[in-house]
Amino acid sequence: MEYELGGDFSDQRLKARLGTLLGDLSQRIGGTLPMACHDWTETKADYRSFSNRESMRGIVLAGNFAAITRFGETSGTVLALHDTIEFKFQRNTPLARAGCLPTDCSGWFSSYRHRD
Repeated sequence: MEYELGGDFSDQRLKARLGTLLGDLSQRIGGTLPMACHDWTETKADYRSFSNRESMRGIVLAGNFAAITRFGETSGTVLALHDTIEFKFQRNTPLARAGCLPTDCSGWFSSYRHRD
């Protein structure tokens, strides 16, 4: 968590909120945000933190980028994970036609399913 909180937060309340959120999420890995929070008040506070572009975008990522840069300057292998804070499902230039899925998909997805 020291890397995520290493950014230059102008509002220390946002830094404290993010620290609490990361601590809660680390105790309940794989759970949803409402399940990680102790009550509805904390859940709402976390969602408000996510909507604050200053805290969630530039500052948090600055700490991660600085850490990746430091690790990249060392010898050995470094694993850097892709940032998934924001997904964008819109193309800059739309496709002419993506095509249609077949109406009978009986075997179409078979190679993509996990088998037990």
